[in-house]
Amino acid sequence: MATVWHGTVNPPRVREIREWLYDDPQIVLKKGDEMGRFLLGSTVVMLFPKDALCFNPAWAPARPIRMGEMMANPAERCGLTPGGSGDSSGRT
Repeated sequence: MATVWHGTVNPPRVREIREWLYDDPQIVLKKGDEMGRFLLGSTVVMLFPKDALCFNPAWAPARPIRMGEMMANPAERCGLTPGGSGDSSGRT
């Protein structure tokens, strides 16, 4: 993946989690501007409103996700109010 302000974010074949923080308020994008691009591979980015889902509590950083594995449940099934405050980790 690459962003227009940083360039390549994740070099290939790195087996560790990395985090980049972009606290610089000067990064401004207009509607429709390119933010970044995927450089091939199988990366998936999913965006959801806050507290819309309860994620699988078995997930852990760098743990593979298997085909058919449950990723999350809707907030209503976990006792959360979508858009409200609460624990969206899936823990009860």
